[in-house]
Amino acid sequence: MENIQSIILSLIADTAFCVTYPTFYSSVVNMRIKRWQYVLIMASIFMLLTPLQYIIPITHPVVYIAGIVINLGGIIIFGKDKLPKKIIYGLIPYASDILSSSVYLVARSFFMPEWQPVFGVKVLSDYLEAGILLSQTILSLFIISKIINRKKPTVNNLTAIYILTIMIVQIFIMTFIMYIYYTNVSFNVFCIALIAYLLICTLLTVAVLYYSVHINRKQIKQDMIEQQYLFMNTQYEQLRNSYVSYKKLRHDIKDHLNVVNGLAMQGKTEELQAYTNTLTQDWETLSSKTFCDVPAVDIIIAEKYNIASASGIKTDFVVSGIKEANADNVYLSSIFANLLNNALEASCHCSHEPYISLRCAIMMKKLVITCRNSMPDHPHKKSDAQNHGYGLHIIDDFAKLLGGTFVYEHDDSTFTAIVTIPISEGRKV
Repeated sequence: MENIQSIILSLIADTAFCVTYPTFYSSVVNMRIKRWQYVLIMASIFMLLTPLQYIIPITHPVVYIAGIVINLGGIIIFGKDKLPKKIIYGLIPYASDILSSSVYLVARSFFMPEWQPVFGVKVLSDYLEAGILLSQTILSLFIISKIINRKKPTVNNLTAIYILTIMIVQIFIMTFIMYIYYTNVSFNVFCIALIAYLLICTLLTVAVLYYSVHINRKQIKQDMIEQQYLFMNTQYEQLRNSYVSYKKLRHDIKDHLNVVNGLAMQGKTEELQAYTNTLTQDWETLSSKTFCDVPAVDIIIAEKYNIASASGIKTDFVVSGIKEANADNVYLSSIFANLLNNALEASCHCSHEPYISLRCAIMMKKLVITCRNSMPDHPHKKSDAQNHGYGLHIIDDFAKLLGGTFVYEHDDSTFTAIVTIPISEGRKV
């Protein structure tokens, strides 16, 4: 009976390894076929060959070496990378397996020195040990694949790593509890071990709950940032279209003047008036003042400049270094829009010399944006008070996404906001 159970256990473990190794290879090696096709082909080959070791008397070292040869053959046939890279990647799972197994055996020898005399060939302990080794292998290969691909683990990846780690710890502790039980220790010692196990389980449960809440908040914040980016990207495209219209209008000014001159000479007063009204409306929607050579940012700054001027707010804008910063235009547009919106909101309620001062330049290999504005004489309550300060959070989020910082300070008369963004040669616009 025990032999049948051992065979079943071995078949389950072998099947898991038949899928785990090809999945790892498909994630790190450039394949000539689709990843799922490679996993399906290699897993099928191993599953067909695995039962042979129970029919034909083959030693374990031979089976182990045969597995290495088959995996290397699959990588060489289906992989597109160079041969040395294929061989190195092909041996990584086995090196990881040997290392993680060695760590486990050292820990087992330390905590459970009388393993064989106590458990003997007990199948339950074999199940637990196989579970630990399999979980260790999956966890190790998962982390290694992320390192090789230079990919930052996503929220789902971190959750999977966390769960696998807890499984390994839990199974090891369960094995230790069984070990204590089978060594026929005193009842008091066993109860102490059991209480310690329950305490550890409770702490792990609390940790999981805390982690879930933390990940939830992180995911919500990430979704919010993605939505902000999509919104700003749409706005950016609209701004680009406006910028093109502006350039066309500036380019066609000579033709417009010729039309006006022709209509005036022909005495067509009504047509001339209608034409000039249309032309004036189009012209007033665009700014003739240019602040920088990045279209999206330039139009946002120009728009806020026009609003401030029309509201009687003194403006002092000096902007440079935008293009040289090589930062994401959508993020920069959002930063400038929210900085100036915040400044306009405050300055519009100032009765005594309202002003907005905007400075932007490269200093010490960083793009430094400084926006100062006057503060209202009396506290002003927004109509949408629940959204108050939201723009500052957006600025902070996008500054961090660009690897920079955002700080602000204020007193009774002045609000100062400073954004610093490091310049990276490799950053794409």
